[in-house]
Order: sequence, then structure tokens, then C-alpha cells
Amino acid sequence: MYAYAKFMSLKAADANWAAFRCVKPNGAVTGSTGDVIYGIVTENGVVGNGEVGTVQVAGEGYVEVGGAVSVDALLTGGANGRAVAATIGTNQPFLMALEASSAAGDVIRVKFL
Repeated sequence: MYAYAKFMSLKAADANWAAFRCVKPNGAVTGSTGDVIYGIVTENGVVGNGEVGTVQVAGEGYVEVGGAVSVDALLTGGANGRAVAATIGTNQPFLMALEASSAAGDVIRVKFL
């Protein structure tokens, strides 16, 4: 199976960027369940407010989750930039879990929808 990924540059709108965290189109880290995910931060270090960082916007990658998720779970943006399970009919899913997670803070492989 061929896995591809697409990366773009985005200007950070707050000082909370960290690797594997979700960011919104305006460059801010997602802050609550249901926030739109533009991309996942790929920088190893912290990206400061106003600095330009790289985010993944398509394909398969890795994201930090805000709690336990199962394989094939649909994910949306959550607090502190962590992806959380989407409630269908309420939240727009942006990612699909390709691995399971047992706790907040786990980093799992995902696919952009």
C-alpha cells in the first residue's frame, strides 16, 4: 500500500504549537471538541506565536489524542490540540484512527479524510 502525505507552511497564531498537535486554518491550536482541523504540526520543537511551522494536511500521519480511541474511530479537533472522537451528526470528522489508543497523550497513526 502506498501512503502519501502533503505538507504546508502555516503561521502559528498562538504559542502552543507542538509536534503531533492539531491546528485550525487560522494557525491556532484546536481548543474544544469539534474544532476544524487544518493540519497536524510536524515540527519537533515548539513553534512560537507568529513563527512559521510545517503542518501535514493530507495522507497518513501521526496525531496526539485526548483520550482512548479505537481503530477506525473518526476524530475531530479537541482541547489543547489533541484529536478526540467525533460525535457523528454533531462534529465534523477530519481524521480516521489507524491505531488504537488507551489514554490521553498517546500518539497514534491516522489518515486524513
